[in-house]
Amino acid sequence: DELNTFLNEFSAFHDLDQPEQLHKLTLQKWIARSKQRYDTDVLGYVKSGLPIAIKLTEFLIQVETELKQNNGQPLTCSIPLASISAANVFVTTKERGMNSSERPIEVMEDVSIISSADGDLNAGGLMPRLVALGLVLYEMFAGEVPEFLDDEPSSDALAMHSITLNNDDDGTPRPSKKSQRPGDIGSKCVARLRYIGMPRSICALVGNLLACSQGDLCGDDAYSSFEDVRLDLQLLMADPPRFLEDIGVNPLPQLIIPDKQYGREEQIKKLENAYFQHTKGNVGGIIISGKGGLGKSKLAMHIQNISKGHFLVAKFDQSQDVYPLATVGSLFNSLCDFFVENATPDQMRMANEALESALGVQAGVLVGIVPSLAKIQPSCLRLGHSRCINSSMSLQFLFNELSRVISSHSTLNICAFFDDLHWADPISLQLIGSLISGNEGRKSVFFICSYRDNEIDENEMFQQWLGSMSMLSLDAIKLDNLTVKGVNSLLSDTLHLSPRVTNPLSSLIHHKAGGGNPLFLKQIIGSMKEKGYIYVDLGSPKWTWDLDKIMEMKISEDVVEFLIESMQKLTNDQRQGLIIASCIGSSVKRSIINILSNDLKMDLLDILWQVSQKGFMNKFGDGDLLCYSFTHDKIQQAAYQLIPEESRHMHHMRFGLAICSHTMEASLHNDELFFTAINQINKGGAGALSDSNQRVVVASLNLKAGKRSIELSDVNAAFNLFKCGISFLEKGHWEENYELSLNLHDAASDAACFVNDVPAVKFYTEQVFLHARTVDHKMNSKFATTKILSHSNHRKAIQSIFAILEELGEKRLRPREDPRLIASIVTMNGVIRNTTNETFLSTKKAQDKRYMILMKLYVLLIRMLHFAEPTLLASASHRMIELTLGCGLCFASPVSFATYGLVLSSIERFDLAVRLGVVALKLLERKEYSLHKSAVFPSIYQYIFWLTTPLQMISDAHSTGHLVGQQCGDIISSTNNFGLHVITAYVSGQCLRGLRAKYHEHAIQLRSQHINLSFRHNCLGHSQVCALIEGLEWLDGHSSKWEEIYNVPGEKSIIANAKKGNDKLAILQMQKANLLVRTFLFRRFDEASVRETIMTNLFSEKKMHLRTLFLFAIFFEGLISFELARRAEGEEGSKWIAKGEVVLEKMKHWNEQCAWNFENKFLLLSAERKSILGDFDEAASLYARSIKSAHDHKFIHEEAIAAELAGVFFHRLGHSAKSYELLLHSQKCFERWGASAVARRVGTFINSKFGSGFVHFGTGVDDVLASFLSLDK
Repeated sequence: DELNTFLNEFSAFHDLDQPEQLHKLTLQKWIARSKQRYDTDVLGYVKSGLPIAIKLTEFLIQVETELKQNNGQPLTCSIPLASISAANVFVTTKERGMNSSERPIEVMEDVSIISSADGDLNAGGLMPRLVALGLVLYEMFAGEVPEFLDDEPSSDALAMHSITLNNDDDGTPRPSKKSQRPGDIGSKCVARLRYIGMPRSICALVGNLLACSQGDLCGDDAYSSFEDVRLDLQLLMADPPRFLEDIGVNPLPQLIIPDKQYGREEQIKKLENAYFQHTKGNVGGIIISGKGGLGKSKLAMHIQNISKGHFLVAKFDQSQDVYPLATVGSLFNSLCDFFVENATPDQMRMANEALESALGVQAGVLVGIVPSLAKIQPSCLRLGHSRCINSSMSLQFLFNELSRVISSHSTLNICAFFDDLHWADPISLQLIGSLISGNEGRKSVFFICSYRDNEIDENEMFQQWLGSMSMLSLDAIKLDNLTVKGVNSLLSDTLHLSPRVTNPLSSLIHHKAGGGNPLFLKQIIGSMKEKGYIYVDLGSPKWTWDLDKIMEMKISEDVVEFLIESMQKLTNDQRQGLIIASCIGSSVKRSIINILSNDLKMDLLDILWQVSQKGFMNKFGDGDLLCYSFTHDKIQQAAYQLIPEESRHMHHMRFGLAICSHTMEASLHNDELFFTAINQINKGGAGALSDSNQRVVVASLNLKAGKRSIELSDVNAAFNLFKCGISFLEKGHWEENYELSLNLHDAASDAACFVNDVPAVKFYTEQVFLHARTVDHKMNSKFATTKILSHSNHRKAIQSIFAILEELGEKRLRPREDPRLIASIVTMNGVIRNTTNETFLSTKKAQDKRYMILMKLYVLLIRMLHFAEPTLLASASHRMIELTLGCGLCFASPVSFATYGLVLSSIERFDLAVRLGVVALKLLERKEYSLHKSAVFPSIYQYIFWLTTPLQMISDAHSTGHLVGQQCGDIISSTNNFGLHVITAYVSGQCLRGLRAKYHEHAIQLRSQHINLSFRHNCLGHSQVCALIEGLEWLDGHSSKWEEIYNVPGEKSIIANAKKGNDKLAILQMQKANLLVRTFLFRRFDEASVRETIMTNLFSEKKMHLRTLFLFAIFFEGLISFELARRAEGEEGSKWIAKGEVVLEKMKHWNEQCAWNFENKFLLLSAERKSILGDFDEAASLYARSIKSAHDHKFIHEEAIAAELAGVFFHRLGHSAKSYELLLHSQKCFERWGASAVARRVGTFINSKFGSGFVHFGTGVDDVLASFLSLDK
């Protein structure tokens, strides 16, 4: 003590931190000190003593274990366990600061029993030891020794006070007939504890321990092991309000089931681990499955406790969205609001810029679904609605980009929970799948999905979706009913009682509640409380129950039936409130409550509040934002089943008409109310309306709602609305309501075509063909028939279009060699030459419907002709430009100008082609003509602008076309642009290793999207790049294992299957172009197949639509031709020179148009020709200029080719130093390009010509090039 005093004073004087000090004292001393410290704070004193009680119990458990393991000889304690008291219990504590009540914060370090007493260590058995523990705890909590122990506290508690225990034959103690009853000890101790204000839980615990003095005759609450005691003490300490503090009896307590997860420890651990792995980038989310009522939603909500960010919830309704994409839209609306609330000004600015770039004009569509987008990107409000090629694909891209931009600019974590996903509509399901798939690379959002696995057997669409998710990095959790242990945990918490006490009740309820469904359990427990089977014992007071009555209680095995029974006890108004709400959906908003209250002449707002007090609904928000939601969809289902089946249609119809009437009267149109009204009316069905005029109105409203759904990009919803509209039309509607009937059937067939419902397209178009009054009225249906045919068979679709065009009076298309077509093209070229660009751009906008149909047909036709019948492309494009100039501008005009420009380019009318390309681009800048922007870019940049624009810029333009195509859902054009972006990057000499990664990633994506045409082209490009990197021997030797290595087919596989596709010609042309490049770069001139390819299929002599890859191939045709001329003799050599000169002449012409792309090629071919002809001075100069031109124009691969050819040239002339420097430079350039295999070949050539001992002066390639012009012959 003196040393501690000195240290304290020394530390205080020198302002030193004092180390934590351990204090070891007897329990008696601790009691005395703590009584003084806590004075009248009884609860505080009890809480401070609970850690000691737990430590002491754990100590006794340890001794018990040692006794069993060491034949009755403990290692820890040296006294009879039944003789412990506060005098021989030692407590070790340390203090850490002060609490809010200015008391030291005491931490319990250790509790032990120390004594030198002799005796039988196992005396008295288990029951006396439990009694002894009870006496010690009594002394600790009461602060005094029991009265009957005051005289001789050191004697055995049981032997000295008539608690006589006789032993059975096996040594187990049992009470004698003359022993005192438990009331003589336990009741006195409990009474004393209650008198001094101890909580009833402490009184019960001590009393139950002392009740063990009865041995086998003790009550159900008495303890049977120290472990039971420890568990009860831990409950008291862990949750004092529930287990330690007394329950009130005035008023009587409510039976409240805690909002916790019971029996889900393993699933919670798995969920937390999945989230932890997500933060490391390994897991994208988790899917939770199980029956209804098992707590899937509650389990998902647990993520809120561990994630430091925003938790977004979207719950799907069994009746599905009444407003298109309302569920997904609400989640992203919350995401935008969350970002705005937490973002800095810089984050807001950067996010706005990123969204403007990523979403483009389609942001105007997205803001209709996610209004809060305007808070981040205000400009989207000015964009309005934009048309899409494929609204579903467009939405997938737009939502992915919105998710990506917000998550990348936010510092907080984002979790998105999609609940009851088995009820999602098709468009939402596709959208969510796309979001999860798009999140795979970045793992920026943690996705949680839940569904009922017992309700998907007939949901084929959802099963397919679920199968597609199995390929992604998603964990899975399967929930089952609670076990008896889980039910017991729930009851223990609910009744504020120890689990060992509630266990018999739990077993019974688990059996009667159909196996432990949490939702069912809560309803049953509430019902038992209402019936008085579970009640408060006022004498204790504590919760108790009547097991006999509960056992006799009849409970339905179906939770919905049980809920219906509960609802029958409500008042009539309350039941009506539930019925009305169940008809509307899983929730009902204030606006609808007000409308229906007025219509039904009842205070629905007050009724729903009453229902919420019964636990059937929850209230959210206030004022205009107030909303009532069912606490579980099973409750909604039960409420709906209160309505007789024959009356349900009338309920829906009445509610729908009331809401619809309000929306028509309202000064401001409200989409949500309008769709709610239509949804209710359609659920009512045509049978609920007898008035013919009302039926026509409803049919018209469905047409209006369907068109609005299309504007909101939900074509699936639109299709259902159009079908409902048709169902309201009466017999004879084609005569009575012809225009409405035609519009509904046209709209239905168009929507059915979009969702690829072939039978529906056939049905609705046949109705139009049967009843349409004119040919023009049949055209929309004919187009729908052809369009859906184009999804599966191009040639049949083309023939169908030809038939429709003929029916519309159009002439048959002619092949490009037809003299009459050539004459027409010449005439049209004269018109174009004499018309300025400004005149084209100021042409009036067309209004004629037949013209619009014709242009739709030609646009679809041209897309297919590119691959199936390219010889007819000139005739189709000529007719389109003819219609455009004659009838005016429309959505298809950019396609018209660009495609005809493509044709002009192929016949080398480059001046007119470039002009039309410029006109097309100018039109695409206008929103009303931008629909086909992604489709037009290939025609403009690949087939026209290579004559005016650097190849590197063309590659970038196709990257933009890829983005624009994604924005408007034109996936075919988007993927086409991406492929052309990579091909042009390859042709312009960008790094092959980066291109290989792009090719491979894109191939995997194309295969997952089943875009076979682009997939095959992409795989050919991938094979080519791999060959240049790895080498031809690797490509040839591993062809059989190519798919195994890269997971995509190689060139041989693609070519072998080329006959199966519509793109056979295009595939073979691409393969031959690749072969030409490999032939030259790997010097395979002696192969007969190569010579045959060059001789018979020379690209430069084919009349074809030129694009960047073919221009590249033509260049290599020239190089190969001159090399073969050098190797041949006589007439054979002259033939090859002539072929090379054909290419040279083309390069000369193209160089005059665009020196950036063609100057170095023209110079190199010229150098090769001069070298063969023996003009070495001129050749040397041309080689030098070619290398410099390639270098200046960033064509690293062609710089390498020119340097190698120049090096070989000088080697033939005997200029070794120059040759060596140029060849080394070539090797380095090939390496920089990424063509490692080609660089190795050049290195091998250098070694073969110069050897390792070659001595050179290292003048450098720049000096060599500078000296070219002064080189002597």
